[in-house]
Amino acid sequence: MIYFFADNHFEARPGFHLYEKLKADFDIKFFEDDISALSKPGCLDDCSLLMVNMICGIGKLAQPGADIEAEVKKYCAKGRPLFLIHAGSAAFTQWDWWRKLTGLRWVRENDPEKQAPSVHPVQDFTVGKTEKEVVKGLKEFTLKNEEIYTNLAQTADINVLLETEMDGKVFPMAFVSKNEWGGKVMGFLPGHKAESFNNVDMINDIRIMMKNL
Repeated sequence: MIYFFADNHFEARPGFHLYEKLKADFDIKFFEDDISALSKPGCLDDCSLLMVNMICGIGKLAQPGADIEAEVKKYCAKGRPLFLIHAGSAAFTQWDWWRKLTGLRWVRENDPEKQAPSVHPVQDFTVGKTEKEVVKGLKEFTLKNEEIYTNLAQTADINVLLETEMDGKVFPMAFVSKNEWGGKVMGFLPGHKAESFNNVDMINDIRIMMKNL
């Protein structure tokens, strides 16, 4: 069973639009603007993959309490996989241990580690494979007038799967890492606007990454 937690992300609803494309192919429990399910002891015992596309502390999502932190940490400490979509690396910024496991982390204002905030210029861009093929079957795709995540904080060793170029610089767009307990952490950064989720190759890449977790 896949558990997918998302927010409406300033009414763009990227998590919801992704879920709509994936629900026919995977057994997913989807939650939007509601993390209360994570407060129940043992709530993730049947979870085979935890997907996150949200930031707690903005919009309708309050900062989680100690009960939710305990359940999420218990899941991660068992070495089970995480898939961080778009802003998912910033979901639980206030937890020290979470910041360390993200691989690449979206940095918010007033960061606990005093890192410079991440930025996302908006323009057309193409996402392509790296020369080192870590996950087979991924395809190049182009997005129009979309966010490009830059100035992320690297928190662990990563293998970059997909990347883009802007102003002569290369930026990771998808990656795989491992947390301190040996669990796989995948990150997929592109995709904010609803229309981006009509890109067949982008959705195909996400499916492939999920199957490699």
